[in-house]
Amino acid sequence: HHPQVDYKYYLDMMMHAAANHPSFKGLGKVGFWGTYAADEEIVRWSFRLMRHYAFEGNRNLLSEQYGFKYLPGHLQNADFSSGLDAWQSSGGIFVDCFPGYGKNSLRFHGSKGSGDTFAVFPRTKDACGELTQTARGLSKDRNYILYFYVGDQDDIINNRQNARQLGIDVEISNVEILQSTRYIGNNTKSNHAWPNTQKIIFKAQGDSAQLKFTSQKAEPGSSLVLNYISLRPYYDIETFSPETKP
Repeated sequence: HHPQVDYKYYLDMMMHAAANHPSFKGLGKVGFWGTYAADEEIVRWSFRLMRHYAFEGNRNLLSEQYGFKYLPGHLQNADFSSGLDAWQSSGGIFVDCFPGYGKNSLRFHGSKGSGDTFAVFPRTKDACGELTQTARGLSKDRNYILYFYVGDQDDIINNRQNARQLGIDVEISNVEILQSTRYIGNNTKSNHAWPNTQKIIFKAQGDSAQLKFTSQKAEPGSSLVLNYISLRPYYDIETFSPETKP
């Protein structure tokens, strides 16, 4: 629920503690609750962690093998907690907050207020909003994953459930797009606004890439919101030798 953190490293920290801290001596069972609700990357990583610690009996952080960090640092102020610092904007974009948005619509379970702050893109007949930042510290030919959420401010304020594609898109320079998927919110169990989730996997072509978010496709008169812009190295499918034994 904190876009600056690589969740894979956080899960690794948990398993590392279970494998090393004396409080867990004699632990008979270990596992991750909620993997059924995770995406394919986190499902793969969860089982890779189990292999590393529970079956192979390792006690070192697995993340070090893959170069994962707790704070990748590719983007700054990715949750707009410091307004528009580190971003270049045009078209009247501003930062706002709606209490409960993170918990109710994004289904965050973190600290109070997590996910409630967002950048607002007011769309007029003549102008759209643009928000840009250069991602830094990338490694050429390495795969990365970008996540972000898009909502409709009017839906959020009025608890309106309207599943549709919302018109904030992103252009990423100096990368090869491997996969781009937009999930249209339609959580029938939620009585709150249904946001879009965008997931993009790309291969870096250099050590930096510019992200440009635009509301060009938004309906005139609408105010769409953007938050939780998470950029981190991607854990892809890998193969293991059948001769490898725990």
